[in-house]
Amino acid sequence: MGKEQKRVRKSDQIKGNAQKTNKKLQNSSSNKKNNKIKGKKLQNQPQTTQKNNKIDKKIENNQKNHNLVEIISNSFVDENRVNSSNFIINGEKISVFYVESLIDKQLLSSGLLAPLEKFVKNSIENVENSMKPEEKQSENVEKDMNVNEQQSDNEKNNTKNDKKSPENSENNTENDENLAKITKNNKINVENYTKNAENSTYSDENSDKNIENGDNIVEKTAENVKNNDDIVENLAEIIKKQIVSVSSVQEEYKPDKIIEAILSGSAVIVLKTKALIYPLYNPEKRAIQEPPTSRVVKGPREGFVEDIDINTALIRKRLKTIDLKIVEFLVGRRTKTKVSMFYLKDIAKSETIKKLKKQIKEIDIDAIIDSYYIESFLETNKFKFFRRVGNTEKPDIFCAKILEGRVGLLVDGSPVALTVPFMLFEDLQSADDYYNIPALATLTRMLRIVGLIFALLIPGIYVSLQSYNYRILPINFLITLLSSIEGLSIPPLIEILIVLFLFEIIMEASLRMPNSLGMALSIIGALALGNTAVDAGIISPPSIVVVAVSSVALYIIPDQISQTRLLRLLFTAIGGIIGLYGIVTSFIILSTYLVSITSYGVPYMTPFAPSVKSDKKDAFIKHSIEDMKTRPELIADKNKTRQGGDKSVG
Repeated sequence: MGKEQKRVRKSDQIKGNAQKTNKKLQNSSSNKKNNKIKGKKLQNQPQTTQKNNKIDKKIENNQKNHNLVEIISNSFVDENRVNSSNFIINGEKISVFYVESLIDKQLLSSGLLAPLEKFVKNSIENVENSMKPEEKQSENVEKDMNVNEQQSDNEKNNTKNDKKSPENSENNTENDENLAKITKNNKINVENYTKNAENSTYSDENSDKNIENGDNIVEKTAENVKNNDDIVENLAEIIKKQIVSVSSVQEEYKPDKIIEAILSGSAVIVLKTKALIYPLYNPEKRAIQEPPTSRVVKGPREGFVEDIDINTALIRKRLKTIDLKIVEFLVGRRTKTKVSMFYLKDIAKSETIKKLKKQIKEIDIDAIIDSYYIESFLETNKFKFFRRVGNTEKPDIFCAKILEGRVGLLVDGSPVALTVPFMLFEDLQSADDYYNIPALATLTRMLRIVGLIFALLIPGIYVSLQSYNYRILPINFLITLLSSIEGLSIPPLIEILIVLFLFEIIMEASLRMPNSLGMALSIIGALALGNTAVDAGIISPPSIVVVAVSSVALYIIPDQISQTRLLRLLFTAIGGIIGLYGIVTSFIILSTYLVSITSYGVPYMTPFAPSVKSDKKDAFIKHSIEDMKTRPELIADKNKTRQGGDKSVG
């Protein structure tokens, strides 16, 4: 019994000593750490708090004055159908704004949103991983405490067993052996605690150094960072170079420009003081097709579409020269329509370029829907009966006119391109003329001129011959004409005006009817109306033939259809009131007016008034391309030679 009591006392002493050493080590390490941290806090608290307050005030002022995220978010409501996604990166809130119907969804997802989400996820995981070592330390300490508790419980149980069963000496010896093992483990634990204490003191020293480094960082940021813009600048650079994979990017600071970019089809990443604009505009587009008013038998069949970027690509494909200059404008207070001006800097007149730029910049209107809006502002004369601006829907014609020295305009949302200066004879030319033999092109141009004269004058001449000048007609033709109009109770002028009115109705209706019904209803309507009117004695067959020939001939020059329709009506009225002399006099007055007007300094009737011999090679008589060695004399300002000469320029 005496030996067993001594063993129990020794084990109790060992256990007590181990617990005391553990408590002393823990208390000493915690006291050192607290004292050092308190000392550092007391020393650095006045300086760091003042500097941090200054930085916070600057950041708050910047947020109040330049928080673009709130400004842009408040600018849009649900009715605008503007989509947005929000992210938190390095404590900084950023938002991505875009219009889903205008943007390339695949590029938006893979190039912008997915990289941002991945970066945010990785940053969160890094923060969690940085916290894991501290959690593991706390878990190890808890395990060690649980082991000590289990050891103390085992010792208590052993002492109870020794008291209750003193007779079982063998069991006591086993317990003694277990106690010896436990004491060894306690010694190992004490050594581990001492090592941990040393490590904790070392970590305390490192924490002190970190505190000093943190204070130095605060001092440096307080000196270098004047406002929050530097922080945002760094975040913007990280987004541009490391996160987002879209190459084309533009920085913007003004809220109105940012909103304009969003509504124009760009994806915009908005930070507090700046925004990153990524042009991802990709709406539904019409396929490139042959224009309905410029069909050709030979030659290119590509036509402009409503997207200005596609139209620019069609021009770039044909003009691979650095001399091609493109100047862009935004016109319209609400639509912000993109207008592009094209010219060759070594060919076009500088006066024309300056005047056109000035006119476009002075346009003040809320919306530009089509290129015809621009055309109306380019007309300097208030009496704009004849257009002074050319138009085309074919890129090959557009490029050919630019190569002659003209300046072209493309308007976003319109397939019609504009060119200046413009001459009347351009409407008598066709793209087919340059892809056929010169003799056929010459014959076709002669037919166009004769058809234009017929379309304008034949109804008026018919009325004047029937009313006043019937004596100049051959007797046989006069007898046939009189027999056909016998029984009519209305004057010839009223008769022809009725027929013109009926043809105008049929023409307007056929344009707006469905394609499947338009042709059939127009033919049936014309036949039914014509036969009924003739049987009723309201109109005569010759008047129907005259008006039909005139109406068909008007579309020989489709670009001048509006002017020729009004002129035909004017000549018809003059022929019915004054007669043939009135028609001749009116035609002379019209020709005089056409000779007097100009388009951007170029006479409207060039190359005939004034007469330019070199330019007549592409007039009524079409010469071969080999003969046309120079550009139009009055259009090109410099580099007038197209063939031969200096081969370094075009």
